[in-house]
Amino acid sequence: MASLRWSTLTEGESRDPTPFFAFDLVDDSKESAASFSKLASPPFTPLHTLIKRESLFVAAEKLVVRDLYRDLNALMNKMMQVSRAAREMQWCIHLFSHNQLTWKEWEQRLVKQPEGPQYEFVECAQELGGSSGPYVVFVNALYRDPDAVAEFLIEMAYDESFAPQLDDLLRAVLFGLYGSFNQPADETAIVRVLEILMTHQLEAQESRPDNFLRKSSLFSRLFMIYLKDPSLDANTYLIASLREPIMMVLADDDLDLEIEPTNLWSRLTEAQRTELFGSDHSKLVMTCDLLLSNAEFKRLLDQVYDKLLGFCRLILTSLTANVPCLLFSIRKLCALIQKALQAKGCSPTQIRSALGDLLFVKFVMPAIATPEPYGIIIDTPITPTARRNLNLIARIMRDVCRAQFKATEPYMAPLHTWLKGFATNDIDLFFSRLTAVDVHNCKIDFPPNSVNNRGRRPVILLSSEELFLLQRCVGTCLGMDDERSPIRDAFKKLPKTFGNETEDSSKVLIVPHTGTPEQGSLLSEADVVALHRQQTGKPGSNLDSPLGEAAQKLRKVFAHMQFNPRYTYLNLVELLENAFLDAKIVGDNSMASEIYEASRCIKALPAELIEDQGKALCELIMAQYEERSIYVRYLVHAKESLLVTRDRLNRQTARMTGLLAVSRQYLNMMRVQQFWEHNEALVTQCVNDFRKIELLDEKSAFVNRRVNQLLDEMMKDPMWATVSASDKEESCVVLEKRFLSRIYKMAFFPHEADALKDQVFQQHIQNNLQYITPEHECLQISKLHMRECPWPAAQKALMRLNAYKTPVDKLKCVVECCMTVMDLLQWTGKSAGADDFFPVLVYVILKANPPNLLSTLQYVNFFGEAQIASGENSYWWTQFCTAVHFIQSIDDRRDLLSPVNKARTAAAKLPQRKSVVLVEASSSDEES
Repeated sequence: MASLRWSTLTEGESRDPTPFFAFDLVDDSKESAASFSKLASPPFTPLHTLIKRESLFVAAEKLVVRDLYRDLNALMNKMMQVSRAAREMQWCIHLFSHNQLTWKEWEQRLVKQPEGPQYEFVECAQELGGSSGPYVVFVNALYRDPDAVAEFLIEMAYDESFAPQLDDLLRAVLFGLYGSFNQPADETAIVRVLEILMTHQLEAQESRPDNFLRKSSLFSRLFMIYLKDPSLDANTYLIASLREPIMMVLADDDLDLEIEPTNLWSRLTEAQRTELFGSDHSKLVMTCDLLLSNAEFKRLLDQVYDKLLGFCRLILTSLTANVPCLLFSIRKLCALIQKALQAKGCSPTQIRSALGDLLFVKFVMPAIATPEPYGIIIDTPITPTARRNLNLIARIMRDVCRAQFKATEPYMAPLHTWLKGFATNDIDLFFSRLTAVDVHNCKIDFPPNSVNNRGRRPVILLSSEELFLLQRCVGTCLGMDDERSPIRDAFKKLPKTFGNETEDSSKVLIVPHTGTPEQGSLLSEADVVALHRQQTGKPGSNLDSPLGEAAQKLRKVFAHMQFNPRYTYLNLVELLENAFLDAKIVGDNSMASEIYEASRCIKALPAELIEDQGKALCELIMAQYEERSIYVRYLVHAKESLLVTRDRLNRQTARMTGLLAVSRQYLNMMRVQQFWEHNEALVTQCVNDFRKIELLDEKSAFVNRRVNQLLDEMMKDPMWATVSASDKEESCVVLEKRFLSRIYKMAFFPHEADALKDQVFQQHIQNNLQYITPEHECLQISKLHMRECPWPAAQKALMRLNAYKTPVDKLKCVVECCMTVMDLLQWTGKSAGADDFFPVLVYVILKANPPNLLSTLQYVNFFGEAQIASGENSYWWTQFCTAVHFIQSIDDRRDLLSPVNKARTAAAKLPQRKSVVLVEASSSDEES
């Protein structure tokens, strides 16, 4: 095929919704096209070359496009299944966390579907038969009118008989009517529905309009369900903003943010109590007033306040920095609320309070208090102390955003005074960035020429239960004189009965989306050429004449005729005769028939049309070739569009699969928690037995035995009778992590001196080794590998070490750090070996300086022996241990590069015999 030069068609050349990306033939093709009049040899041989190459290219592109369509169909089916299952799991978690679903009720649902929700997707026409047509029109009429949908929801909210099914109706609207195709148009419609509900709620709130979100209003319920949609990227903002701050809370084992004085007193050691109130403190009744009257205790409480305020500031700074990651629809909704409240005359404090209710109380605060369902922290258990810390941070953040600074208790007064100053600066910056959106000119859409969803069938997915629920809702609200004529006309044609609303919800109807043009199968070559002629206004070649008929048949022959060196210098008649004989020899009778028919048509042409070596015939064939180039451009653009659609579907499916996996992990955590609570006595006995063991080897063997014992007991529980094999395996991992988290401090610090050793080693690195640079002679990192210095991504992986409590998770952090360093070293374009990797790893450890480093090595070596026995993990762990031991051997004196040390280094490089004499002399000196 000719080489290509890309250029975009100018505006007006194509009115097709999927514009072509044109290319022009460059020198090699132009020379071939011009060779007909210049070459002394017959021009049909180069013409055959052009047409044959075009034919092969078009055939190959069609095969690629056909395979892409097949891949898209499989991806669509997978994504529909995973998307609906993820939404159902998220909804059950939401009900469970809000005490609207008991564990037994959830367990009964799981018994029916141990592998997770499974759905059968059927065509609407297949399930509803003759009634499918009216239902398709009805559903599409609702889709195109989000204003009417919002009005229907408002009317149904006042119908008390419909209250038990109101949430189901809201989910049918969000996840069915506007959530099946997951496109910007769907999100725009949802925002429009929420905007109308918000406006209605503000109008109904006559006094204190800023409090309209604190009631269980229709807007609040719909917005809450909207945030639970896993197909959206709402969790991306939470993970980006909260993961690192929460990991810092989990990493500090001694962190306790208790601010209630009597509770803080109960957590103090005996030595601390004696220091505060003397040896007779046990005779005193510790009240808040008595504790606050002690200056030292008050100073201790102020330290807790400082830590609490530091974490709140850290979280708010992270939330502000990651505002661009937040869904544009949520930001637009916040800007609309701000504008509406300003029109109501609300003060900036009241507006901030309303937005705090919307974003923090319903979105951010639950994620801080319980990060597991959101995928923020799912791979490590959260201890009870850490959970209390997170709950307290969430409550403080709520008060700050609501501008509630009135201390209900005397001990809270200093904290609220600090929070008030904190709020006037940091929180105002957050809300100003949040609402910096042009609500009128900014639209929710893809960038131009990026995604057109070619090959992706636009559909609306509704279960029979949801479809009949929508029908019942519209039937209740729609009057005979209603002005919403499209919906009214469509509703009149529906069957009079509302169907069976208790039908199996696992069967989902595929309703064709008539409001969106479908970018379906490929157009034929003739259709594309005709469309191009219509758009450009250029007349096509005349194929009805004898010359046109001959040219068309000859082109078909050239497209199928093989290349042969004998054809190079033959005239047209000789060329066809040789090709006819070759076809007969190989038994290709179809090809032979085509050649014979083309020869007959050419011989029947008048003599003046085949003069000058058939110049007129060649020119007509070449004109047809150039005209058909638009079809080649069409195929290339179609393939590009299909590749973009496939990539987007792959990413959507991967994200939904990941969210479904997070939901199932949380479910397994809840299962293990139920077993843990019912067998607390057995767990306590295991912990007490572990405390009595002294030797580390015996401790490790004991942990393995008792974990296996607990796993056997857990599998005997009837709860696991219907659980899938994958969930059982995941539950075993969760139980092991939970048990190791329970005995973590006893296993991690088996001796009292271990914690002190870690502190000394960390202070040694901080005070004596921070002067070491990448150029230091003990590292000598190559300048080629210093472009990514100081390798912050690798340092972050090490800083998470202390947040994890199991050897496996700590090992993962080390492996992540090492692989990050190695990946960054490869960016230079040259291969990096151990000599390049090791000094960088040492430098990363020095700069990260994670706490409890020595105890981490000991803990993983004894309790994670199976994980480091072999394989890639073993290699990276060995490198890490070697790097830590190397750091222990580094001279900590800052005059390492002094002339004296240089002389010592030079002396060490003297010949071996002299070195032996020096060693012997030094030995004799020591003996004397």
